[in-house]
Amino acid sequence: MKNQESGSTMKIIIGVAVDAVVGMGFYVSKGNKPSEQKNEVASKSSVSSTIFTAEQTKAIEEIVVKVAREQTDVFMKAINDGMQLQQEKASRDLEKNASQEIEGVKKNAILWGDPKAALQVYAMIDPMCPHCHDFMKTAIEAIDKSKDVAFTLVVAPILGANSVAVSKVMLAADKQGGDKSKVLMGKFADKVNDLTRDKLLELVKDSGLDVAKFKTDEESPAVQKQLEENVALFEKLKIPGVPTVLLKNKDGSLFAAPPVKSETYVKLAVRIKAGEDISKPSANEEKEEAAAKTAEPKKEEPKKEEPKKAEPKKADSKKDDKKSASKKADSKKN
Repeated sequence: MKNQESGSTMKIIIGVAVDAVVGMGFYVSKGNKPSEQKNEVASKSSVSSTIFTAEQTKAIEEIVVKVAREQTDVFMKAINDGMQLQQEKASRDLEKNASQEIEGVKKNAILWGDPKAALQVYAMIDPMCPHCHDFMKTAIEAIDKSKDVAFTLVVAPILGANSVAVSKVMLAADKQGGDKSKVLMGKFADKVNDLTRDKLLELVKDSGLDVAKFKTDEESPAVQKQLEENVALFEKLKIPGVPTVLLKNKDGSLFAAPPVKSETYVKLAVRIKAGEDISKPSANEEKEEAAAKTAEPKKEEPKKEEPKKAEPKKADSKKDDKKSASKKADSKKN
């Protein structure tokens, strides 16, 4: 079984590698023009038949197999580099599309913080995603720490029926103001899996929301329309997963960034107010990174062995027996 599985795995890897080689040939031959890339994601058979003959394709496969067997590190690096290039391209496409659709992003979004804050963070989330819960907590912390940070949350239910229900909760709460929505979600995130309907309404009330209005908005056509449009926006932007985070730079452009700690968002707000390009590391960060690279690794000193404790000498049982025997003999004589 193991040989068969490894053989199947090798065939898959070879297929991916051949597709990559063939795809590269197709990409270069077509000139990398957007108008000419509609069929870029073609199947291996259709592309290879237009560029390589069967003999050439077979020769490529043999080369790939040889590299995979004899130079595994080189082979895996090529695969990883290819995947990284794809991810970078996907990020660039997302940034471009989101910048073009910025009004659509804002249209049905929930705003936490000042719309004129120095740092504007845009996030695509599903409120049933645990990572999105963590992100929302981070957003609340960052806003509480600095008025120069604001978060625009685009909520879409992509993880099932429960996501639809919770997304409606967020949008209905937002109808009464972003601050109240923020308070509710701060309470909600830690309890989402244990909430009953009654407990949810208690949280709504504790968050300062009008419960009757909340119920009405929750099932309103307006909220349903918001959800549908947000799902369509996710598909249009080709959101890779949630949370997807975009930051607005000093020139108004958007760039993709991983979620970070609240303190980092506060620092980014300070930098952007100073007119810095926050898509690049700060001068201090570059110095720290350079110092870390040049720093010599600390040599570990050999551990000193503790002196062994001398074991107490065992009494010579034979001598003790002789002594006791002689004592008994003396007592009998006496």
